[in-house]
This record gives sequence, C-alpha cells and structure tokens, in this order.
Amino acid sequence: MPRCVRPTRCFVAALLLAVAAILIVTPGAGAHPGHQRLRSWQYLTDKLVRDGIPRADVERAFRDRRVGSFDGVEYALVVKESPRSYRDFRSNNSLRAAARCRNRYDSHFRRAERAYGVDADVLAAILYVETRCGQYTGNRVVLRQLARIAMASEPRNVAQNIRRHKKEDEEGFTPQEIETLAKKRARYLHETFYPEVVATFRLARKVGFN
Repeated sequence: MPRCVRPTRCFVAALLLAVAAILIVTPGAGAHPGHQRLRSWQYLTDKLVRDGIPRADVERAFRDRRVGSFDGVEYALVVKESPRSYRDFRSNNSLRAAARCRNRYDSHFRRAERAYGVDADVLAAILYVETRCGQYTGNRVVLRQLARIAMASEPRNVAQNIRRHKKEDEEGFTPQEIETLAKKRARYLHETFYPEVVATFRLARKVGFN
C-alpha cells in the first residue's frame, strides 16, 4: 500500500470515503423522516397521482407524521363478521334513538335522497350505526385508516399475507387456494377503499381543509 505523503489530507479523504460507503450500503440513511414515510406509501401515491390527484397534495399528506408510515396490513382470507357486532343497534333504545335522528334531520336526509338516490331511511340508519347520529366522529386520522386498507393489494403486502396464512394454515386451505384467496381478498379491499382515499382528497380540496 503506497505511503501517504500528506497524512492530514489522506485522513480527510479516507473519512469522506467511509461516509460515502455507509450512505451507499444503508438504504435511506440520512433521509428525512417525511421522505421515508412517503416512500412507504409509494404503491398508493403513484396511483393517486395517475388518477388525477395533484402530486403536491399527495406528497404533503403522506409525509405528515400523523399519517405515519405504511407498516403492512393483515387480512383474513374469508370474512367472518359476527352478527353480534350489530346486536346493540337492534335494541328498542337504539331503534328509538335512530328514529329521533331521522325525524330531527328529515329535510337533510330527504335532500340527500334526491341528490344521490339513496333512501332517506337507509341514510339515517347508516349515520346512526357509524356515528350515533353525529355524537361520535372517530379519534383516528381518516386518511391513514382508509389508505392502510387500500394498500392491501401492494405486492409485498400480499406476499406477506400469503406466507402468514400458509404458516398458520388455520382454514385447512391448500397452498394454491391460499394464494388465490389472498390475492382476491386484497383486490377486493383495494377496490373498495381506494375510491374512498380519492374521495378524501377531493373532499378536502373542495371544502378547503387539511
């Protein structure tokens, strides 16, 4: 190895080379947390931009720490929602409360019925089940909740779910059946929740809020 003629200069050069090597072999090293968050949602953000959502809006939203990074979403191969989840809504007290909600906001429900073609009683029932007639509006960031499920069809997430179901093998499906069902379920979740992500951006722009 050749002897260094100017030790100080050689030390600085060696230090710079070492730092460069670390940056090269460590993906994302030195990257701003907001950029890392945005990159984790790339599968979804690329589609949003292609579908006409302004890139600036998309990038600003998915850099936000309140949205966080996409850390994967597990899903069942077959939906098994228990009827007990809705038992309380069929009680006499709930039915009376829902009727009061329907009557109190009658003009609004009828206007929505005319505008969107959905029966006013159905709208009132949905509003009561989801929000108790506006008393509960949630405590989580809407965009993150919708976007996570819309990311179900992200290829790496699908592969992780396939591996998990093959390992657990709780349903007794064959490996081929697991792959087929996992892909089908991921596609259904994406097709159901992705339009809601788009609607969230459009609504935010329309009414002027973050």
